[in-house]
Amino acid sequence: MEITTIVMDVYKPGSELKNKVVDISDSFNARVGDNQVRLVIKYVERGIVGRMEQEQLTPFMMGFVGQPDEEQKVTAETGTAVSYHGSSEDIIGGGKVKMDLPGTMFPQEGAFYGFFGLENSDGKRVTTNNVFFRVENDNPDMYVDAVPFRTELQKLLDEAVSKSNSTVGEIQKSWETLKGTITTLLETGNSNLDAYLSRLKLAEDRLTQYEKDLAAGKGISQADLDSALTNLRESIKEGLEELNHQIAVDDNIKIGNDVTVENENAIVNIVSQLDPNNFNIGYITDNHGGICSWTTDYSDKYAYDHLNNFLKLDGNVDVMIAGGDNSDCYRPSDSAIVVDNRRFDTQFLFGTDNLSDKFILKGNHDDGSVRTNDYRRGTRKFESVPHVLRDSEFNKMIAADQLLFDEKRNNGKSYFYKDYPNKKVRVIGLNSNDTPDDILLDDGEPKYLGIWRMGYRQEQLNWLANVALQNVPEDYTTIIFSHIQANIPGYENDENTANHDTHRNQDILIQIIKDFMAGSSSSLTSGIKDYEINLKTNFVTQGKRDFAGYIHGHEHVEDVTTDLGFNNIGFFASYNVKGTYLGNTDAWQTISIDKTNRKLIIKGFGRATNRTFSY
Repeated sequence: MEITTIVMDVYKPGSELKNKVVDISDSFNARVGDNQVRLVIKYVERGIVGRMEQEQLTPFMMGFVGQPDEEQKVTAETGTAVSYHGSSEDIIGGGKVKMDLPGTMFPQEGAFYGFFGLENSDGKRVTTNNVFFRVENDNPDMYVDAVPFRTELQKLLDEAVSKSNSTVGEIQKSWETLKGTITTLLETGNSNLDAYLSRLKLAEDRLTQYEKDLAAGKGISQADLDSALTNLRESIKEGLEELNHQIAVDDNIKIGNDVTVENENAIVNIVSQLDPNNFNIGYITDNHGGICSWTTDYSDKYAYDHLNNFLKLDGNVDVMIAGGDNSDCYRPSDSAIVVDNRRFDTQFLFGTDNLSDKFILKGNHDDGSVRTNDYRRGTRKFESVPHVLRDSEFNKMIAADQLLFDEKRNNGKSYFYKDYPNKKVRVIGLNSNDTPDDILLDDGEPKYLGIWRMGYRQEQLNWLANVALQNVPEDYTTIIFSHIQANIPGYENDENTANHDTHRNQDILIQIIKDFMAGSSSSLTSGIKDYEINLKTNFVTQGKRDFAGYIHGHEHVEDVTTDLGFNNIGFFASYNVKGTYLGNTDAWQTISIDKTNRKLIIKGFGRATNRTFSY
């Protein structure tokens, strides 16, 4: 049985978290009478993995079980005190602990309110924020399945099947088919939601016809049918809503096919050429997972296979970066767009042991606005205006607020930086689809669609100039990753053109980088409506600094320009397309910063080529 891993943090900064309650009931619940229930916790606080091994920390859990108040709290007055103390054998590596919870932890119906923690032999402890999950009654229906506990949808399925067995004949066969479809979808992580919707519509149509036949006296009584199918349609609607919830991450994630022997050998060859004294980066961009706007042949057949090839670098490089357009987001269903993004993000961030740091950037396809653009131009038919994923939704999907790799971010935004003192390198990732998604048209979706409207705004560029590029030690080398190129392309169109790119404030970005390299200062302004800029750079005190280059995808070609005063290096798309689909061949690369010889050394996989640039 697959066990869901609950990610927790023991870092509790500031008084604002004093009363914070983390509700884990979407991933874990219990029932009175349960015994030896496996719960896996992953702690992500800086240094906690080392402490687990060095101090032989043991996990514990304590709190109260009873009826929660409106703030989800259970106290000594409203509940029963419970506690669990494990052993050092419960530490399973990588920041994870397992707890096989005894029946005494679930003495009565209600909810658990308490906390998890780790304790050393001297009794010193670190604890998490307060935690909440449900404890159901002791009904013999334990509803244990391929996730820790059966969902409300599955309970409703069981109830409906039981009723149909006793009162309905022919409907049983149809319902079994529908149940099998839903069960398969639950086990595979909602990966084919469009087909599911189609099957549900067919099932509803057939049930409607059964009702008509029964009303005409062609079967059991209408009263019997009403009793058997009470709330069935409502159950289906609730099931759809549940399938749209965030996918739980477990220890046995498997998306895409295994790496072939041929590709494994090619990857081993690349890794063997990496100098461990250099700063080594794995870089994949423009994977375009899901049904793609260039061809329906691509779908999910290749994207996750390419990603699995790339993930073989985990532990062999210092950092791994997905450069944007990770999903194509062309499917008509809003729910499918969410699923496509989550599948990539989940596999990338949690599909391997994370021996290397991993960061996901945003591209112009990842928000699904290609569909909204088609809707507004009338080139595709939709039942309603397609939803554009807002920055806040994307940031949550990539776990930006979790700081999984101790990176520095601006209030949970997708852009980041991180220092690597042992290699004396600073890595910066930017969001080149920095659009004002709160400015809406009458259809309720953003005026500026990410598919065509790219560039940078005040908050991010000010952060870049006055945070990310400041306090860089003199012996460090800095490298920047973003989705679009640094230079303004020759095909730049005005804001009224709905079918080609516009790039906002690229000139401001370029000047910030130049000032950083030269140790100079500037006053920078831009009057572009909704993209206004007014900021100052000042690198005079810091002085000149080494800049290896600006790394990007987006254009699906390998190229380089140096006329900006620095390396502006483009890379092939992992998805083999340039205008038209060219077949299933992968492309990604390692990028090594050789500080001694001041070079960027690129080793290509698949279509990607080997290249070297000085800086």
